[in-house]
Amino acid sequence: MTSLDDSKARGWLHNRLDQAAAKDRIARLESTCNEFADKPIAQLTERELERIWVDLNNGVSDLPSTSANLFNANRPEILRSATKIAQMLTDPPGTRLVKLCQFFRANREKYNQLPQYVRAVALYDPANAPTVTAYRGLTGAVLSALGYTGSLTAWEIAIQAGDDSTLNPAIAFAFETIRRLLPDSDIYVQAIGLELLPGYVKDQMRSA
Repeated sequence: MTSLDDSKARGWLHNRLDQAAAKDRIARLESTCNEFADKPIAQLTERELERIWVDLNNGVSDLPSTSANLFNANRPEILRSATKIAQMLTDPPGTRLVKLCQFFRANREKYNQLPQYVRAVALYDPANAPTVTAYRGLTGAVLSALGYTGSLTAWEIAIQAGDDSTLNPAIAFAFETIRRLLPDSDIYVQAIGLELLPGYVKDQMRSA
C-alpha cells in the first residue's frame, strides 16, 4: 500500500508545474519528442544523431559536461543502430536501456554513458520512460516512500548488470504513480511531474 497522500502530492505537483520553469521544460520536451517521433531512422542526419546522443543540451534532458559522449561523436552508423534500439517500443524501457548498454559495450565504448541511453529512450517514449532528471531522482528510498515493494536495486547498477527484470517493474510503478496523481494531464506534463515528484517525497521525509 502506498504511503503517499495523493491529494497533498497532487496539489504540490500542480503548484510546481504551474511555474514558468516547469512550463518551459514541458514545452521543450514536447517539441523535441514531436520533432523526432515520425522521422525514419534511416533519414536522420548526422547532426540529428548528434543531437540525440552527443549534445549535452537538448529538449529531453540537459547533461553536465562530465557526461560528454565524445567517443561516439564521429560514429554515425553506430548511433543510428543505437537509435533503432531506443525506438523499439515493443520492448519495455528497462529492456531497451539494458540493450543499449550491451550494444555500446560491444562496440568498444570504454565507459557506459547511462544518461545518454536514458535520454534517447525517453525521446521516443516519454509516456513510459523517465527523463534523466527523473531517472536520477527516483532512488530506492524515494520509490519505497511512494509505496513500491519490489527490488530497490539502483537503476544504474541494474542496467549495467543486464537486469531488466528489476528495471521494468520499478519504472512502470513510477509511471503508474504519476498517472494516478495527474490523471488529466498529457504525457509531457506527467513526464515533468515525474521529475518533480522526488522533491515532494524528500520534503515529506524532512518534515516527518
